[in-house]
Amino acid sequence: MKTSKGIIGAGQLGNALIRHFIEKNEIEWVLARKGKSLERLRNIGDNITIFNNINEIDTIPDIIIVAVNDKAITEVDKQLARKGITEKYICHSSGFLGSEILCESRKAGAKTASVHPYQTFYNYHPHVFNGISWGMDCPGEDKTFWTAFVESTGGKAIFPDYSDKHSKALYHCSAVAASNFLTAVISLSSEIATAAGIDPMDFVPAITRTTLQNNIDAMKENTFPLSGPIARGDRDAVKLHIEGLESFPELQKSYALTGLALAELSRKNGLLDEEKYYGICELLRLYSE
Repeated sequence: MKTSKGIIGAGQLGNALIRHFIEKNEIEWVLARKGKSLERLRNIGDNITIFNNINEIDTIPDIIIVAVNDKAITEVDKQLARKGITEKYICHSSGFLGSEILCESRKAGAKTASVHPYQTFYNYHPHVFNGISWGMDCPGEDKTFWTAFVESTGGKAIFPDYSDKHSKALYHCSAVAASNFLTAVISLSSEIATAAGIDPMDFVPAITRTTLQNNIDAMKENTFPLSGPIARGDRDAVKLHIEGLESFPELQKSYALTGLALAELSRKNGLLDEEKYYGICELLRLYSE
């Protein structure tokens, strides 16, 4: 699928898309307004046409990808609608918003969509798009085109049912839990290791990789490999953990809050009976405020 592309926004996702399509020689131009975004483009190379506002755009490529923050999409949509975009394909990459947010572009004759890669782009690497699923939203007649677009990145197009008003928010919430929440837990482990006087790099990476793979394997059966003192209701061990964190109140609170979530999951999976569940939660709540 060889198509020319313009990308509006050079944040983490925009940067990854730009790099990917530059390698395919499919970038016609990039629009970036802020200092950090422009700096990212300079690191990519010099052979990029860069615009600072939409009024400067003098050619309309086959596809325009709007990779800006959610609050800016409506204004970008209004400005694009004033350009010659009839029969062009325009998408935004928000995980929250549907394709209807591009209503002005659609009125102007563009074929619009919401295409969200279910991935984190904090660090770019050449294979970051390979094998990932994209949450898609577009009119039925355009599904074939947008599926081909996603497949050209090495990804898989998924069209969830977004008919319920909360369904797309929950879709995005799932991505946040898989990425940002996981980062919070790994950070907590690293900080506690440092508090214990050990180098996190000596201990945390290997157990994290194994745990992640165990969870991926178990997910196929809709189970989760829970173990440890909270999962078995060992109140004495949990109390020792909390006492050990007495000099680190922020870590103590984070441990307690995370422990409450783990206790809930353990009860749901039948590992904790009611007595042990409430006993663990009673202890953890003392330190979660």
